[in-house]
Amino acid sequence: MSVTLSDDEILALESDTQRIGIFFRMATTPVIRLWLGIGDIKPGINAYDAANETYSGLGQLIDVPAIQQLINGVADRVTFHVSGVSADTSAMASTEASVVKAKAVALGMCLFGADWQQLGVPIWLWRGTADYVTRQQQSDGAITTRVIELSVGSLFTS
Repeated sequence: MSVTLSDDEILALESDTQRIGIFFRMATTPVIRLWLGIGDIKPGINAYDAANETYSGLGQLIDVPAIQQLINGVADRVTFHVSGVSADTSAMASTEASVVKAKAVALGMCLFGADWQQLGVPIWLWRGTADYVTRQQQSDGAITTRVIELSVGSLFTS
């Protein structure tokens, strides 16, 4: 896959500080479109979205799992973690977990300028297939933290 970057995107990469947005897309019905940033964004028409669809912001980027391509016959499985979800969302993840089975997942990035204005459309870097959802709940008496995990394998993961 070849990617052509604009002059503005190349300048942003050459600068001292890169501002990168991470995009997540899962082909459920309706499609789940998220980005690791604040607020909603319409990143433009891209390889997956024929219309200028809205990606919902998940807030500040804390952790993205390491993504690797097939190397020496070893394919990775990654787990996406969302922490601090409501009791309703956690319950929905349990009752509707089968909805994500075998759905296409794409992970991409988009560059932003110094003013946090988007410089181009998302560049899709990794594709996988969703396997299963798990839930965890931890409580220390006063505070309960709920976590949803989505396991995703690459094309070559068995």
